[in-house]
This record gives sequence, C-alpha cells and structure tokens, in this order.
Amino acid sequence: MKILFTGDILADREIHFSDTFKEFALQHDYRIGNLEGPFINEMTPILKAGWNIYSRHSSLEYLKEVFNGLTLANNHIMDFGETGLNNCLALLSQNNIVHCGAGLNIEDAFKPIQLGNVYIFAVCEHEFGGSTNDRAGTATIQNMRILYKKIQEYKQKGIVIISYHGGSEIIPIPQEYIRERFGLFRDFGASLVIGNHPHVVQGCDDGIYYSLGNFFFVNDEFKPYMNSNWSLVVSLDTETLETQHRYVECVNDTIQFVDKAQEFNLVNEVLSSKDYKHINDVITLMLYRKWYPDNLKEDQVKTIHYLRCDAHLNNLCFGLSVDIGESTVQFPEKYTILTDQKDAFYIEKNISE
Repeated sequence: MKILFTGDILADREIHFSDTFKEFALQHDYRIGNLEGPFINEMTPILKAGWNIYSRHSSLEYLKEVFNGLTLANNHIMDFGETGLNNCLALLSQNNIVHCGAGLNIEDAFKPIQLGNVYIFAVCEHEFGGSTNDRAGTATIQNMRILYKKIQEYKQKGIVIISYHGGSEIIPIPQEYIRERFGLFRDFGASLVIGNHPHVVQGCDDGIYYSLGNFFFVNDEFKPYMNSNWSLVVSLDTETLETQHRYVECVNDTIQFVDKAQEFNLVNEVLSSKDYKHINDVITLMLYRKWYPDNLKEDQVKTIHYLRCDAHLNNLCFGLSVDIGESTVQFPEKYTILTDQKDAFYIEKNISE
C-alpha cells in the first residue's frame, strides 16, 4: 500500500491540480492532508487568539478529486465550536473521507485512521478546543500518556504514523523542543512522524518530516511570506517503510510540481550543523520580542491560549530567561538569520562559506 501525505489545507475556494500531480497522487491508495478550517454552514466564530477560518462546502468536490483522508487535530478545526466540528465530521463521513484527530470526546478524538495494518494518529498543541471525557474537540499533546499508550498498543498490530500540528509559524527550522518531541514519538514506536502548522517546510531527520508547509492555505494572505508558497508531499510505501518526497507549489490555485531541492537541502544542512543550537536560540528570542511583551498584559483570551500552547510557552520561557540574565544567546557562525517585510524568518549561508 502507498500513502501520500500533504501539508496544510484551507479549502476556502476552488482547488485545482495539474495533470502530472493528479496522476502522481492517484498512484497512492490514500491521499491524506491536514484540514485546517472546518467545512461549515453559516455559524458564529468563537473568541480565540488568531484568525477564525473555515472551508467552503462547495470546495469539497474539488478536494475529493485527490484526497480521501484528512487529519483534523489543529488550531482551527474548533474555530466555530462544537457545532462547527460536528457539522464538519458529518460531512466528511457522508463523503467517505477518513479522518482522525478530533471527535465528540477524548476517546473519539484519539481514534486512529485504520488503513489495513497502518494506524494514523493526529495530535496538536493545545491553545484551545481540546477534547475531554465529556467535551468535543481535538486530540492534544497535553494528553501525552494517552498517545504513548496508543502507540504501544497499535505498534503491536502494525505500523503507527503520527501527524503532529504545532511549533512556531513562519520559521525555517524546527525548534529544539519539537525535535526532541518528534524523536520521542519515534522512540515510542512510531514509524513515521509528519509535522504541520509552521506554514513553511522545515527539513527532515530519519523517519521525521518536521513541517510539510502550505499545500493549499490562504495563499493571498501568505504571498508576502518567503517560502510559504511551496511544500513537500511525502510518499510512504507501507511494505518497505521507505519514504520519498517531492516539492509542489500552488500557482493560480493549482497544485503543480516544482524544484525546491536547493532550499530544502539548506534547511537539512542547518539541522546537522553545530550552528543549529545558536540559530534556534536567536529565532526563539526574536519571536519572544516580536509577539508577547505587550499584548499579553491586555488580552486575557490571547494570554491563556499562548500560555497553554507549547510553541508559545517555549518562546516565552526562553525570552524571559534571557531577559533576567539566566540564558544567553550566541549568534551562528556560518549562517545569517533574516526576516522579510512580513517578519517571516529565513536563513542564508554566509558568502564566505
């Protein structure tokens, strides 16, 4: 069996696929993406940190040309509350689209997609909307013990894959806590870990893709951000556990293949460099300076959502540690960290290298 994984999807308008991409995708038995905005009718958005977004019912028919599976554990599937989630779950089931990562309660949210002897779990960092025993919502990493037990149980039956939604957005490398966490999933027994949410590609290690990037996600909004318009698609052969990846870009709302090997190779080079730790620290401190000191004092909803989310908590703790002199930051030797006009981060190799 072959499974194709793609990055973040917001089906807010028609989505099209080039002939070559569609032919490639349909060579896979299952094609699974991460659906960020729920498919809903007219509903009232909840109060939250960040955007409230949704996918249009009319776009589902276009999506179905390729996709027959979706992961739902993310920071947008609950943007319209339990009613919005329930509407979305019903619509996906009616259209025979397998899904995981959100449900009517915590037991339901942690049910995997089962594809023969392959079990796919989806979890996210918990800003808001996490499921409980008696509340609908997402499967969150705060319930690590549940995920651990699930991996231990299902790896005895076959292949376990973890789809993880979290980390800081628009930064070109995974932060240290993400690398440690994904490595832990592998230690638990997961054969493959797929990351989403940062909206840019973040490189890979053995059996790990840290972020696949934007497959089809608010492309007009993200146009100013460097490297947010292309993404990885990852092909898994479940017989051999071998993975292959290709690069795709969304041009005029159409997914097509593109060559981004040079950009991807640079990220992987950084991950194995002695400068990785320094780059991680500099970016984390920059995120702290950019996002938090002022608005946390003014907005209670944003404050609790930030403090509960692992990515935001990581940035806050490190930035505060630097501010009080507990930690220091050393700048990398071989690389320069830059930001563009929208404060997206990217890395360039120094010319002397």
